[in-house]
Amino acid sequence: AQLQAVADSIELDENGLASRRPANAFVNVFPITRTGFDTVVSDLSVDNPSQVQSDITDAITEFFLAAEPFVDGLTIPPRKDRITRSALIGLIEDIVTSVNGTFLTVTFTPTGVPGSIELYILGQGEKAKSTGTTFI
Repeated sequence: AQLQAVADSIELDENGLASRRPANAFVNVFPITRTGFDTVVSDLSVDNPSQVQSDITDAITEFFLAAEPFVDGLTIPPRKDRITRSALIGLIEDIVTSVNGTFLTVTFTPTGVPGSIELYILGQGEKAKSTGTTFI
């Protein structure tokens, strides 16, 4: 029903007439998939750990939700389809150094996959989400 509503909003005007797109253009509407990612932050040392952990968790949640697949000819730079460990480190570094704290590193992995990765590129129709942040 949602996909049909999206297709209708592209095709139909407010009077229900199919007048919104050029006659030779075909509209494709596809569902998305959500890939979950687990994040681990190591050796966080700050004065107010509960507040900083909450801030980091919120930032990581936003980071993953902002990621989106690259669509050639449609996506406006910068690309947001690449999820990297270095980007996560920079995100956490900003939060931790703003409160004069330290941390060792951060790792991430798709949920249910053992180990950690350096880079993940979202595929067509794939979105990301945080499924948990652990502090060790």
